[in-house]
Amino acid sequence: MAIRMTPHIVSRIDRSSPIEDPLRSQFIPLKSDFIPDHPELNGNIVHQYPDKMATKAQIRSQIDIKGLCVAPSRTVDSNNTWTDALFGLSNHGKQMGKEYLHTHSNHPNEISWVTTEKTQKLFQTGVRACNQPMLLRGINDTVSVLSAPIRELIDNHVDPYYVYQCNMAPGIDNIRTLLSTIHELQHQIRGSIGGYSMPQFVVNLPGGGGKRLAADYLTYNHDTGLPTWKAP
Repeated sequence: MAIRMTPHIVSRIDRSSPIEDPLRSQFIPLKSDFIPDHPELNGNIVHQYPDKMATKAQIRSQIDIKGLCVAPSRTVDSNNTWTDALFGLSNHGKQMGKEYLHTHSNHPNEISWVTTEKTQKLFQTGVRACNQPMLLRGINDTVSVLSAPIRELIDNHVDPYYVYQCNMAPGIDNIRTLLSTIHELQHQIRGSIGGYSMPQFVVNLPGGGGKRLAADYLTYNHDTGLPTWKAP
């Protein structure tokens, strides 16, 4: 397996305890961590709905990017053309009236002083940004770990958006969070973080079900972990 990592993420991994480090777990999978895929996995992991399908080719100005978390120095490097391209996309979206930047910071250890400078620069330049972390079992599925980046990014003008359960993608069942865990996290965090600062906990349903609030399930079998939702 070929793995590419940025210097920022490598520098944030605790080298005194790399096996247990949450960033190592997120970015460098171990063969011993793998468990068989869910039997109902169908390989269709795009955003699909009964009457439409959202793809990266769709013309819109919602920019989804992990680079702001794994390589924040790009936005404070005056010689890096990536930042100019990002600002250009943002300005184009504003002209269309539908611009927003989505980033994906999953763990507080990803955030450093460079991240703070990055988010401040985005804010000063007029780029609207929000964060939508992915819930990862054993990495950020505790109240203290999950709420930390929410609070820190809010202080740096990055709004909360969604908190996702992992899609049923191949090879990730070992880090996919149970729905019961999602409910417990949402219950404990809601009330400690108020108003617009509270993200929505969602599940991206397979088979064209779209994004649904995790708490809006119709039934949930605690023995099998199988939930159901009813389409509107």
